[in-house]
Amino acid sequence: MKLPRRRFLQLAAGAAALPAVGRIARAQDVSWNSLGGGLTSAPALCTWGGQVSPAAAYRRDVFARGEDFALWHKWYGWFPDRNVFTWSEWESLGGGLTSPPAAVSWGEGRIDVFVRGTDRALWHRWFTDGDWSDWESLGGVLNFGPAVSSWGPRRLDVFARGTDNTIFQRTFDQGWRAWTSIAEPETTVALPGIAAVSSAPGKIDLFTWGATHVNNQGTPINFLQHKSYRDGWKAAQTIGLGGAAVSLSTSLAVASWREDRLDWFLRGADNALQHSAGLVGGGGQLGVNFWEKSRGGFLTSGPAAVAAGRSGFEEARLINVAVRGSDNALWYARLLSESPD
Repeated sequence: MKLPRRRFLQLAAGAAALPAVGRIARAQDVSWNSLGGGLTSAPALCTWGGQVSPAAAYRRDVFARGEDFALWHKWYGWFPDRNVFTWSEWESLGGGLTSPPAAVSWGEGRIDVFVRGTDRALWHRWFTDGDWSDWESLGGVLNFGPAVSSWGPRRLDVFARGTDNTIFQRTFDQGWRAWTSIAEPETTVALPGIAAVSSAPGKIDLFTWGATHVNNQGTPINFLQHKSYRDGWKAAQTIGLGGAAVSLSTSLAVASWREDRLDWFLRGADNALQHSAGLVGGGGQLGVNFWEKSRGGFLTSGPAAVAAGRSGFEEARLINVAVRGSDNALWYARLLSESPD
């Protein structure tokens, strides 16, 4: 795997931006902030999973492909030498990416990042005990970037679209298992993005774009599809209203701040962030509480989203969201999701 380490463009906080960037700072009920960088992909975002210490509950890690096509990383956390919570500088983790990254944490102090390499295989790098591993290849032939979820310590589920447009899964459970095919849902070349999340042990929820169809007006559209794992994979479910035009961004994001509660995000036709939410029932079917609420902004990539870390003192409804803006910088926001109760 290529490991270029060329310079990553750093945008100063006060640097001039394209006019459209002003729109991303005026989201309806969301305050957006620039974290700089020069992104060439949608970002990935994770918080430390499980019940964590109060300080670790504030930890957030963002990843993206840089202008040199390497993986770049920035994090928010406690810096004891400065006695403050703040964002780090960008750091290069090397690699040669041909997709957006995917990232997840199964517990405090652990991060796993996955990308598609220049050979179209799945590549993996992980952070533990304060250090990053070397890159390892997990094989496969991916048509787009991966998605990943974790329902607890030493458990990872990675999903990717294969050359036949079906979804493949590879699981780590005390060791890596072989790739397996998930026959549903049907996916599309036009919108190959996948999003995955685990809201509780033994539960996974997947979102993909369904195959392209033509409506009565002759317009190609795609519906969002949901598939859940509850003691086995349940049948795929089509959700949505009138379908989506194929010009929308490919990348999707989903977060969960309590068991069976899902908040999913996409880039809308107006390039703003769209937010929907619902609850998964006992049969694995998703009921939608609200659909495509605009969170404003002007996105040039799909979003990344993750629920806030849990400190043991509270279970917040905060969701962290990251996107690429019209200046190719990383833009970040935190929003309070509505309770379905």
